This record gives sequence, C-alpha cells and structure tokens, in this order.
Amino acid sequence: MKRLLLLVPFMLSFLFSVAQKDKGPEFEVFEGTSICDTVWLRPTIPSTYPGGSNEMYDFLFHNMENSDRLQSYISGKKMVVRLTVTEKGEIVEKKVLREVEPSLTADVLQAVDKFPLLKPAHEKGKDVCSYFLLLVNFK
Repeated sequence: MKRLLLLVPFMLSFLFSVAQKDKGPEFEVFEGTSICDTVWLRPTIPSTYPGGSNEMYDFLFHNMENSDRLQSYISGKKMVVRLTVTEKGEIVEKKVLREVEPSLTADVLQAVDKFPLLKPAHEKGKDVCSYFLLLVNFK
C-alpha cells in the first residue's frame, strides 16, 4: 500500500509535466521580418483595449460603414482578425484568419486602424509584443 501511495504523486507530477509540454510555445521569434523580434502567444497578462471588450466592440461597430447594408447576409457569421500589438500598444500588423465578406473585412480593418493605443501585454513585469485575437460576431 505504501508503494502505491508513493507512486501516485510521481504519476501525477509526470502527467502534469506532459500536459505543460503540450501547450506549445509561449512566443514566436522573428529575425528581421517583423517590427517585434519576439511576439508572445500567451503572455501572463494579455493586451487589452482601453475600457474593455464592450467599449472595443461599440467603437468597432460605430466605425463600420457597410455593416447595416450587409446585416441580413452576415447574420450569425464570425470574423477573426489577429493583431500584433507592440510593447507600446501600437497595432503594427493585422491578419484576417476568418473572413466573412470582402467589403466587410475592409470595414473592420479600417475601424481597427482608428483604434486607440491598446494596453500592451506583460510578461515577467515588462511590456511585450503579443498577438491579440479580435473575434467579431455578427448578429
């Protein structure tokens, strides 16, 4: 019985270490291809829009021109845009990961261009470059 009790903590620690390894890399390293040399995928504190998500989506939808015209076509669809945010909070790159409609994509990207500086991500007490996923649900 004592052997079994000693084996349980060992097995749990092994399983925990395997689970930690499966999370993938914490950051991507770029060599001269990006404004940021290192972009964190999962920083300890992610970047955020000043005022929070609700304010970000209010700003986004108030700054889009074609959303009313396309409302019936896009209802229930989702768009995903990956933003690269610098340690200063500037959005330096935008990549559309899931598109809904080309003219709507252009509207969303133009509205993102008007965003204020985001609050940068933090890792180990320092501001860092990170990815920010913008998920846009059209209802």
